[in-house]
Amino acid sequence: MATGEGKSLLFMLPAFCSTGMTVVVVPLIMLRQDMAARCKAAGIEYALIVFITLELAVGVAFSQFLNRQRVIGRLDRVVIDECYIVLDLSEGGG
Repeated sequence: MATGEGKSLLFMLPAFCSTGMTVVVVPLIMLRQDMAARCKAAGIEYALIVFITLELAVGVAFSQFLNRQRVIGRLDRVVIDECYIVLDLSEGGG
């Protein structure tokens, strides 16, 4: 799907309807800021949506954070947004 066609709704709507945490991994800081702004505009409490860049998401500290959230029953989902960018960057593209 192209930009603006609603892909982000795939995580925004479930996050809006749940009481747990949604973690969204985005490849670029600018996308993270855009997603946070879009959630705020839609009235979604993005304090329960953690936006994190790919570089931080693969670290040990974040893995431990996710495990703690899962153990206490707070983690609902982990979403990788704009994953085609991640794939392009890993293959030397972009």
